[in-house]
Amino acid sequence: MSQLTGINRETKKGQGGIKSVNLTEFENVTNQSIVDGVAKFNTEAGVWKNYAVDYESGSNFIDKSVGSRKEGTVYNDQTLALIFVRYTLAKRNELEALSESTICANVEMNNGETFMLGFENGLDLSEGIGSSGESLEVGSKLTPTFIGKEFKPAPSVSSADLASIKAGEAVIAA
Repeated sequence: MSQLTGINRETKKGQGGIKSVNLTEFENVTNQSIVDGVAKFNTEAGVWKNYAVDYESGSNFIDKSVGSRKEGTVYNDQTLALIFVRYTLAKRNELEALSESTICANVEMNNGETFMLGFENGLDLSEGIGSSGESLEVGSKLTPTFIGKEFKPAPSVSSADLASIKAGEAVIAA
């Protein structure tokens, strides 16, 4: 087994990209706090909608800290770029309805980590592109991009809360 800068190549496979994303309207997430980098929040049952993304599609998120010495401030620019293959009218209509509101996104990465974007202020749609694809080999795509500004980096989400979200159950801050 070969080594690359001291890291086994096998451990690098499947680490990047987004596995799935759960979206809800920002107003559905209440009593937000961050404890030791972990999101604590309440949501009612059935408010999250799960979207699986193709792991090769290029969906990703960026959580960029921006500081100003002059003003003495730091904030985080968050960008969630989703790429759904096989553009359908139903998928477009679902995402269009969500894009009319400020949202919160629970992002599960391929490496098993889960983060909450738009946790304090929400995310808004900055652009949405539907594409037919250039040929039979290049499929149709729907690519919404959401952006937001947060006071802190995206907090992680506990495995128990993620399981509740996926099961459509209520989440109660512990």
